[in-house]
Amino acid sequence: MIGVILLLSVSTQATEIKFDGLSPNDIGDLKSKFPQLNSSKVKYSEIDEILRFLMQESKYKTVTAYQDSENVILLKANPIRKITRIRVVGNEFLSD
Repeated sequence: MIGVILLLSVSTQATEIKFDGLSPNDIGDLKSKFPQLNSSKVKYSEIDEILRFLMQESKYKTVTAYQDSENVILLKANPIRKITRIRVVGNEFLSD
């Protein structure tokens, strides 16, 4: 099931953002697409755009954003697992 959960207040206040579950390459791609991530403060509306963008990439099962007690946003992504290798053991057919 794919879903986006955004647990933020309605205000447009700017805040710091941290990432969890994103590869360094994906973080680099995000920072090039969303240059505002290079600053120390990001608006909630921009975080919403980032969440939508990540879900459209179809690399993540879920993407969530949480605000901690210090007003830092933690953007957590749960990658979709892909099958990279299948190993077959035994190929003998048994009959009566």
